[in-house]
Amino acid sequence: MNLLTFINITKKKWYIFPLHAYSLPRVFSTMHSSWLTCSRPALDNVSPVSWKKKPSTLTPADNLQAPDIAKRYWSVPEDAKILDILYKVRVDEANHRFTNHTLAELNQDKHQNPFALKDPDAVVRGTTTGLSLEESA
Repeated sequence: MNLLTFINITKKKWYIFPLHAYSLPRVFSTMHSSWLTCSRPALDNVSPVSWKKKPSTLTPADNLQAPDIAKRYWSVPEDAKILDILYKVRVDEANHRFTNHTLAELNQDKHQNPFALKDPDAVVRGTTTGLSLEESA
């Protein structure tokens, strides 16, 4: 949904699709080769560092209206701005990070999915990167 939101912002520009078609394979191959050659902790720390920055320092889009698709998906007011959507996206990505880190710690043959029974509350999801094996049991 995040991708759809940001594509929707730029949909009226004719050059966006050719730009994506040209650049995405290069970005993918660059990220893949860096994942293969770099140490794992270095790549794990890139996202949290960039998401800790205040969104208004990342974009000058404070006064742009949010697209309708984003307003409907994230249930924001009709006068919501792009900055409001960026805050929602950050929360959404933090939830993905928490879930992915927790599931990465599990041995699929021995452990049960801790999210199948109950979701941890928002404070736990927002303050830790994931549950340890002991916490998820």
